[in-house]
Amino acid sequence: MQTSCPGATVYEWLPTLRERVANRIGSTPTAIRAKWQSLGGESGWVGSPFIGERWIAGGRRTVFTNATIYRLKGLGAHEVHGAIRAAYAKEGAVRSMLGWPTTDTTATETGTRVYFQNGYITRVAATRTTTVTYY
Repeated sequence: MQTSCPGATVYEWLPTLRERVANRIGSTPTAIRAKWQSLGGESGWVGSPFIGERWIAGGRRTVFTNATIYRLKGLGAHEVHGAIRAAYAKEGAVRSMLGWPTTDTTATETGTRVYFQNGYITRVAATRTTTVTYY
């Protein structure tokens, strides 16, 4: 008797699932979808949608493979990725004292930074340190 590995079946089904999620996120034009497309969409560095667009704390959020895009009316849609994404999540993300992102992840002389309503998170590349600063 031959048995197949259930993991292999699920793995084979992943491209179909990703396509269905991308089609679902793409079925409604939103600021998050437009931002995702501006960053390359499915083939861009942000990657595939992992958790579809959802309401959270008065705004919207979509989690992608390599970044999260947040949108609050009046602030626009902004991506957060890498170590700054991890630090933001640890702080509590949009429910933290930082609030919502007001910029994308941007380059600085020493690494990267994202500004939020009430502070910013900086990643220093040389030392691989991430700091959270509140206003």
